[in-house]
Amino acid sequence: MKTFGRLLFYLVLVLVLLFWTVFTVYNPDPLTLNLLNWQSMSLPISVWLLGAFTLGGIAGILLCAGGYFKGKAAQKDLKLEL
Repeated sequence: MKTFGRLLFYLVLVLVLLFWTVFTVYNPDPLTLNLLNWQSMSLPISVWLLGAFTLGGIAGILLCAGGYFKGKAAQKDLKLEL
């Protein structure tokens, strides 16, 4: 079962990388983001999307970190209580 899980993980990883490669090749057009009076430099769409996914992943990890450490502290208190 452990081998199947690893195989499935690597299969999904290869599919995501293949999709990202095809997306990058077929969307080389530069994109400029405009927000109020600010204008960004022109980068390919794939770079902007990769940045957005990366920032979203980091934000999710940071938001979950507080609950994780709070749970660890509660677990430590309960062990001391035993």
